[in-house]
Amino acid sequence: MLIINPDLIINKIKPQNFLEEKINFEKLNAENLLQIAILSIGILLLFDAIPELVNKLFILSKVFNMNKQLVEDINTLNIKSEIATASVKILVGLIFIIFQYQIGKTLYRQNIEK
Repeated sequence: MLIINPDLIINKIKPQNFLEEKINFEKLNAENLLQIAILSIGILLLFDAIPELVNKLFILSKVFNMNKQLVEDINTLNIKSEIATASVKILVGLIFIIFQYQIGKTLYRQNIEK
């Protein structure tokens, strides 16, 4: 079914300030940009490491289920090191996200003092 006069409906439903919002950049300075960058890096680290960690844990569980008497084999040693690496990346990402304000302030002050 086609709608007759869709512009009339759109004009009735559309908010008054649609696509006319202005972004205020007055409070945006170098320190805030640094904090946004730290937050972005933390989120990217999380998005990169979480699927990798889940995948490696799944592979490790499959390897252990295939052979119950498996002792520190070279194959599992590599998987365990990749799990440790992904875990550290997740930890660093969480630290960046949680402490973005403090890290940003510290880095900004160190940069200004030089």
